Amino acid sequence: MTKWTNILLLSLFFFSACRTNKHAITQNSQSSGREHSFIFQNDIQTANFNRLKVNANIQGNLLSTNASIKIIRDSVIQISIQPALGIEVAQINLRPKEIIVLNKINALYFLSNYELLNKKYNLMLDYYSLQGILLNEAFIPNEAGITQVKIDSSYTQVPFPDGTMLKSKANKVSLPTDFIVNKKQKINHTSITMPLALVSCRYNDFEKKADILFPTIYRISIMEGPKYKKADISIQSVSFNKSVKINLSNLSNYKQVDTFEQLIP
Repeated sequence: MTKWTNILLLSLFFFSACRTNKHAITQNSQSSGREHSFIFQNDIQTANFNRLKVNANIQGNLLSTNASIKIIRDSVIQISIQPALGIEVAQINLRPKEIIVLNKINALYFLSNYELLNKKYNLMLDYYSLQGILLNEAFIPNEAGITQVKIDSSYTQVPFPDGTMLKSKANKVSLPTDFIVNKKQKINHTSITMPLALVSCRYNDFEKKADILFPTIYRISIMEGPKYKKADISIQSVSFNKSVKINLSNLSNYKQVDTFEQLIP
């Protein structure tokens, strides 16, 4: 695949409205007397990652690009790829049920849904998992509005150096997920175990952003046996809970293609 196909694929895979408590873990006893709930969500309804630097390694192919991301919780994630001089060459619009990827240079677009893409690429990601990864939050795959993780019924709690690991219990609906929570009550690491791949995100360099303790470095990897895709994402500017304008392109000005690969002539 070409350089731009790799960048688009990387962006699509990685950058997948309830009010929640602000960057805290709260333990509450349940009626059983044994079960507890942990709440560790960010109080974020909108996010605007104004400037991102992405350095990727796709099986030895090194790529670098600039990007920006806008999020309206449980509604839309818009990713803009801007390799140089702020010129947008590609745009990805993720909604809970659909994905639209645009090649802005050649006026092409690809419309799909998560089920079709997951079947082709074996990644089984969904909107809410991508949103949770981006917002440094806990999530249950394919479920919206999670505000708490129930220990004993849904997750087991395992002591971990400098923190706690929460491991989801096996069930027939959701993929296994792990979260490592540090002593500052933030998620340090997230992983999703899929039938043919392991997706993980490690968070580093937390800073206060509008009273929200938030990571400025994401280290994301997708491992499919010997195949791998890795990316270091540096957040250079971000704002939360401010008005976000989603710039939707008029698709009548674009030509639709049948496959993702056709976006790159």
